[in-house]
Amino acid sequence: MLAAIGLDEGQEAAYRALVGLGAAAAGDLARRLDLPEAEAERLLRRLESSGLAVRARARPEGCWEPAPPGPALGALVARRRHELERAERAAARLDEEYRAEDRAGAAGPAAPDGTDLEILALLLAGLTDASVAKQLGLGLRTVQRRVRGLMEAAGVTTRLQLGWAAYRLGWVAGDRPARTAAS
Repeated sequence: MLAAIGLDEGQEAAYRALVGLGAAAAGDLARRLDLPEAEAERLLRRLESSGLAVRARARPEGCWEPAPPGPALGALVARRRHELERAERAAARLDEEYRAEDRAGAAGPAAPDGTDLEILALLLAGLTDASVAKQLGLGLRTVQRRVRGLMEAAGVTTRLQLGWAAYRLGWVAGDRPARTAAS
């Protein structure tokens, strides 16, 4: 149950037993948990390093007391929350980097293959999809799928935009549209 704040099963069992006993030596805890004494000592040291146990001052040497659960466990929860918030910020930064890299890759689309260029040239000449399909010996749906792919690669949504993008990106041969003084 306390694994979410960084305690393993052994540490949790030792802390619960220590809370139940009020104070205990490693040997007492070992008997209570049915563990070797060295293992109980190791668990007590780990609880101490987590702020969940302290060496008892008013008790005999080698005796341990539990830290009060409210503040001690609250501190572990707060620490874990802080770690999760840092991880969340790191994940957000990584996502931003990924998106920036993705945009950078999208900025320069790969040049279309020969068939795509033929389709584009025939569309710019004014042929319909059906006429392009017939002239190139392709299926109508193949032509439509390739046109959609070209539009996605160019980052446009209409065929008119595709024509302009094809010239701008250097996908088609021929003179680029002349710029006027108003452009």
